[in-house]
Amino acid sequence: MRQFQDDVLASTTRFSDEQLMQAYYDGDGDAFGELWLRHFSSLRVHAHQCLPNHFPGRHASSEDIASECLTKAMATKHRPSARWKPERGAVVGWLRAMVRNESVSLIRKQQREATLASDLGGSEDVAFDSMIPDHRETSMKAALDREQNCDLLWGMVSQLPEELAEIVTLKYRDRRKHREIAARLGCSPSTVSRRLENAERKLMDLGKAASVAG
Repeated sequence: MRQFQDDVLASTTRFSDEQLMQAYYDGDGDAFGELWLRHFSSLRVHAHQCLPNHFPGRHASSEDIASECLTKAMATKHRPSARWKPERGAVVGWLRAMVRNESVSLIRKQQREATLASDLGGSEDVAFDSMIPDHRETSMKAALDREQNCDLLWGMVSQLPEELAEIVTLKYRDRRKHREIAARLGCSPSTVSRRLENAERKLMDLGKAASVAG
């Protein structure tokens, strides 16, 4: 078995990235596995470099980005318009560009989460987390005001479709990371991000409607 594995590895390493990518598109499923083994570590490092030093969960997020981009590259087999083509340059450059784009998207997503408006249509600079009551507040009035807003916000969450309400609850009440939510719901971290974006847009709309009605 060991000799067989060594023979397979030796045979695949004779091919360039571009040859492996084309072989994968032509029906050789093992070809992309070799590309994954070749480039996962370097793409993870590249993602780590693209994320700011202070980015929450930077190391885990780097692994997620590398995996997500390789998965997307693999999925281009069924999307001819999105496939790698020789005119796009080296395969590794194409993959690294995907990592950069995914990193930028994740950074923007994290910034949006940090500034999610929660004052029912007022300032968009109030973070979602600030709506969670902090009973260490020295001012009882401030604590009560914050708790009232929190109740209103979670009331709006309850109006969301079930799958969106669940993902908001896991993220903001239970403080779960994207990877933990994905594992629990049986989906990818990118799906978690898309659903959270959708939920946030709906909450903003509900908040604006409530503000107008009030």
